[in-house]
Amino acid sequence: MIASVKKLTASLMLIAFGAGFFSMLCLAQAATTTPTASTTPATVAQNDSFLVYSDSDVPVILPRSIWDNSPNLHNLLTWIPQNTVYPSDWQPVERIIIHHSATANNDPIPAIARIQSIYRFQAVTQGWGDIGYDYIIDQNGKIYEGRYGGNGVRGAHVFRDSDKDNFNYGSIGIVLLGTFTNQDANPQVYASLERLVGWLAAANGLDPIAIKSSSIWNFNTKGFTDVFAGYTVLGHKDIENTQCPGIINLNNVRRQAAVYAANYKNYLYQTIPQTAGSVADNNFYQVVNGARKAYNTMATLTSSGGTYSKLIKISKSQIDLFSDSRFYKYLTGSLLRSDKDSTIYLVSDNGKIRPFKMTAQQFVNIGYNLSSVKTIPKDELDFYVMDQPIFYGPDNSLVKKRGDPSVYFIENGKKRQVGSAALFDFLGFVWSKIKTLADTEIDNYLTGNAMPYPDGSLVKFSQSPAVFLISNQQLRPILSAEIFESLKYSWNKIKTLPPNEMASLAMGEPARYPDGTLLKTKENPAVYIITNGQKTLVASAEDFTRAGYKWTNVIALNANDFNSLYGGAVAGATTLSGTQSTPESSGQSQTAPNNVFSGEPARNATQSVAGEPFIRVAIYSPPQSQDVIVSSPGQYQYCNSNNSCQTKTGQTVVPYSAS
Repeated sequence: MIASVKKLTASLMLIAFGAGFFSMLCLAQAATTTPTASTTPATVAQNDSFLVYSDSDVPVILPRSIWDNSPNLHNLLTWIPQNTVYPSDWQPVERIIIHHSATANNDPIPAIARIQSIYRFQAVTQGWGDIGYDYIIDQNGKIYEGRYGGNGVRGAHVFRDSDKDNFNYGSIGIVLLGTFTNQDANPQVYASLERLVGWLAAANGLDPIAIKSSSIWNFNTKGFTDVFAGYTVLGHKDIENTQCPGIINLNNVRRQAAVYAANYKNYLYQTIPQTAGSVADNNFYQVVNGARKAYNTMATLTSSGGTYSKLIKISKSQIDLFSDSRFYKYLTGSLLRSDKDSTIYLVSDNGKIRPFKMTAQQFVNIGYNLSSVKTIPKDELDFYVMDQPIFYGPDNSLVKKRGDPSVYFIENGKKRQVGSAALFDFLGFVWSKIKTLADTEIDNYLTGNAMPYPDGSLVKFSQSPAVFLISNQQLRPILSAEIFESLKYSWNKIKTLPPNEMASLAMGEPARYPDGTLLKTKENPAVYIITNGQKTLVASAEDFTRAGYKWTNVIALNANDFNSLYGGAVAGATTLSGTQSTPESSGQSQTAPNNVFSGEPARNATQSVAGEPFIRVAIYSPPQSQDVIVSSPGQYQYCNSNNSCQTKTGQTVVPYSAS
């Protein structure tokens, strides 16, 4: 056996990822974290272009539909707020309560998936019927609408067990994704929290820095019989015994929110479409004391004595948080049918209902399930205003409206917008095939997701040599021609796009090799198998052969490319201790004839068994003052850090100072 022992500067680390478990209210977990220096809240310059509306400081609140985005998730909503019982599930907002989710600050799970996980836990496992929080802020500062019902709806985020006081009436619950028991939130989170608190305070007539008393609903007395005195804006821990929301600097949040609230107080709003299929209107809106006022013209506003300081374009879903439609019983997207009629209706985002005019098979093709239709009393359905019907569009056709350049592709009865001429050509559509239809006809088709660039497409942009793989609507750069060819891509499959198309696609991580690929660097003999997107060391040549791998399948990359794709700790590496070590397989390039990781193992005069391959034994940072002992039944070579090698037999003691 050939052995080489060298002192390496890198140390092995065992990294454990623990899944946070949600508690009853604040989702807090008993976790020990290393305290870190506090981040200065919200004063760090940042790019807020996706967090605030254009030319304004008004926070963007993404609609619930961003994460409640499938029939299965819709069906988990079993708690529907009521305004016909006492106390009503809508109450004037008197406080804003801040929480943290007690999930990882560097969460490997995307924010939307994490919100969905919290929703499932609270709605189903806890039996609350919905997510408990009114708003969620992720680590990038994005704000999401949470609980169904809009402004003032009863939440499920603070119930004080000690005296049965229910703080969910008349409060807004905001949760920050992360754990801030010892580590402070980043500037993006702070900035969004301050803007959101300021905007909600202005909309509900609250002073963010005030201390006030308010009546609290008590479960035992069935009345607003208890009194609580405290800040208008406060943390969960200010109400009951919990660490939530950790060390969030609420004093600074209050001060900054008060500045924002003063700015927002006299804003006027007009709506813009936020998502495909949402509808803007021409009204002007003001939000005062938790309710919105609509003016159909500016003259109507001024003639009534109204004034404003700034006109802001805002999403309809955000201004609808304060509309009367939030008192409707059924969620946008619900499927309803009268107990007196077989017609099925869709509750649209404007609070109206749209009848389906199609066959049962088309209803299924369009993505709905008859089992999801809820039958309700006719007088309850009659409460809704009737909107335009829904027709099944002609599949595989290209259509547009008169006077509107937007082009749609019809698929499964829905219209899907083709966002650009470049995408139209990329998808192989033919311009002469576009049919111009009446606006009302196209409006009667449901809107599906916009047409994407297909996954697996290879693209580059004019005036740049960089090549990208499109995956999940992300541009994944291919780092080198060597990687491109080893992934068996074809150069003639690359399509060139205009530079402005890059803005429509997010930038992702570099394109990697599929699971099961065998990789090494040209500079190092170690071979790795790619598993779950990570490199896993093949411990020895014997293990390589035993696993049924083939030497000819090993792809050799230059070190820079390899480390760019798979840098960091080695998955599956064994912790070294005492005199034990984990051998690495040896070898160089696939094409080198005398290399272990080529088609045939190399031979050497010092091998005790014919055909036995080289093995390198590397010790990673041995404990201080501890010698390393290397032994073998046959001959081997011992090489020190200066690459001075000696042939050895039996046992060799390597002193700590020389290791």
